[in-house]
Amino acid sequence: MRDDIEGELLNPEEYGRHFEGDIILFPEQAKEIYENALRSGSRRVKRKFIGSSLRRWDPTRPIVYGFDGSHTSREQRIIELALEHWHNITCLNFVRNDNANSGNRIVFTDVDGCASNVGRHPLAEEQLVSLAPECIRLGVIAHEVAHALGFWHEQSRPDRDQFVSVRWENIDKDSKGQFLKEDPDDVDNGGVPYDYGSIMHYRSKAFSRYDDLYTISTFVTDYQKTIGQRDQLSFNDIRLMNKIYCNNVCSQKLPCQRGGYTDPRRCDRCRCPDGFTGQFCEQVMPGYGAVCGGKIQLNNEWTKFSSPGYPREFKEEFECSWLLVAPPGQIVEMQFVGEFEMYCKVRHSLCMDYVEVRNSTDFANTGMRYCCYGTPNTSIRSATTDLVVLFRSFYRGGRGFEARAHALPVNGQWAAWTPWTPCTASCGACGSRMRTRICPHGACSGEPVENQVCNAHPCTGLCAQRKTIDGECDGLLALLRGIRCKK
Repeated sequence: MRDDIEGELLNPEEYGRHFEGDIILFPEQAKEIYENALRSGSRRVKRKFIGSSLRRWDPTRPIVYGFDGSHTSREQRIIELALEHWHNITCLNFVRNDNANSGNRIVFTDVDGCASNVGRHPLAEEQLVSLAPECIRLGVIAHEVAHALGFWHEQSRPDRDQFVSVRWENIDKDSKGQFLKEDPDDVDNGGVPYDYGSIMHYRSKAFSRYDDLYTISTFVTDYQKTIGQRDQLSFNDIRLMNKIYCNNVCSQKLPCQRGGYTDPRRCDRCRCPDGFTGQFCEQVMPGYGAVCGGKIQLNNEWTKFSSPGYPREFKEEFECSWLLVAPPGQIVEMQFVGEFEMYCKVRHSLCMDYVEVRNSTDFANTGMRYCCYGTPNTSIRSATTDLVVLFRSFYRGGRGFEARAHALPVNGQWAAWTPWTPCTASCGACGSRMRTRICPHGACSGEPVENQVCNAHPCTGLCAQRKTIDGECDGLLALLRGIRCKK
């Protein structure tokens, strides 16, 4: 589910005039956000997946959609391809009806940039999804349809401060409200962890005062080029949608491996994370476009692997997947060596083609993506005996990469945790704190960083990081801008 984006805005939904750029609030949603902000004074509102069942679609009935005539036949076909993709990966069904005069349905128009309501209309009325010409890309369409099905933005989750830092000083003064955070009591994340690779995540420089300023920084710097992609739905985007709408479709849950789950479209198979296939996700995905990838059993000697044809240039539309396996009681260490070139958008700090490394305990989570020019100066260690490496070239050829890996005995011992860093906010669970530990000798199993939400007691006023300005700043707009008035 990819398309060419040369010469186009990477994330056109950010440039709209709506809440968070592309969200058209229902009246009761706007009222709820306004009242919550007045009551709590924090950057928290109800978001990720919509909590109210009144605004969820009935998965047992087809979702009716239509067009208002403002799209060309080619544009309509691309939109329908995005709907077909949602159909194929969930239990949801879509039926076209351009002539319905009433009733709940999605109507595609192009009158208002890239924009959508979040969830089903509470009164079961017609609702619009606007897709202007710059929005007619499969990834952007999937993003807006996800809003209509109930998704808010990823970085609005209540646990976001454990994974990213919002750089308030770099955000355009009229856009601070685009980074409001949801209330933990009102969110439904379905048990799906925070996803750097979600199609619903802002990019690194979204709503910045100047093009070169970061507004979102990932705590683990190697995830910085992962956030903001509009290429395709992530595995966890799909997993959450299926947990919300399709959790009871299959009567029996299969023993899926590698973070997979029972596929609601085919209850006899598992839906697998990228890089894995087979009935139970027990196999490494074969190469596409080239003979590459596979399972590599490691020992203490370095083993090299690379993109197809390295050091010659590879062609676009190659995909390779490796599973690196250390012996029991050991972990994997990987390093990039030699020249490195993968297509990226430098100005946006975003990978288009990439090498992705998944080194956590859950391979369902999007990993660290490496791209651009210059060999990454990093040594990556797995949290378990396994490490996954994905090579994905969607748009351009290039030099590619070469890497080496070997097994390390877990013979080290973690040093003591450092003290917690100061909480980034004084109240209201607005902030987070972090501590680290090092493995001074040998290799250690587990994670070197721990993040935690802190100061969860209610605020008596506005969050400390809110800005104070002079002038007219009453009402919903001021609260969404993150502004406190001088009295």
